Amino acid sequence: MDQLAELLTNEVTSTATDIAVAWRKGERLVQSYVSLRLEEVAVERDVLRQGGVYLITGGLGNVGLTLTDMLRRRYSAKSGTRLAAHTA
Repeated sequence: MDQLAELLTNEVTSTATDIAVAWRKGERLVQSYVSLRLEEVAVERDVLRQGGVYLITGGLGNVGLTLTDMLRRRYSAKSGTRLAAHTA
C-alpha cells in the first residue's frame, strides 16, 4: 500500500501534462492518439445512403459538425443533428 501511495503522490505532484494515466502492475500507461489516414470507400461498399437521415451525437468539439457537413455534401443527407452532453 505504501508503494501505491508513493506512486499516486508522485503522479499528482509531477509536472507531466498527460491527461489520462493508469498504473497496471507497476507500469505507467498513458493514453495517446495516433493520426490515421483513411482511404475512400468504394461506392459499391458504401453503407451510407443518398438522402439518408443521420443522427450525430457526441461532445468532441468540431467532430460532429464536420461529420454533419460531410453527410450533407456527399450524401445530400436530409438532416444532421449534433447533440452534445454537457456536465456541470
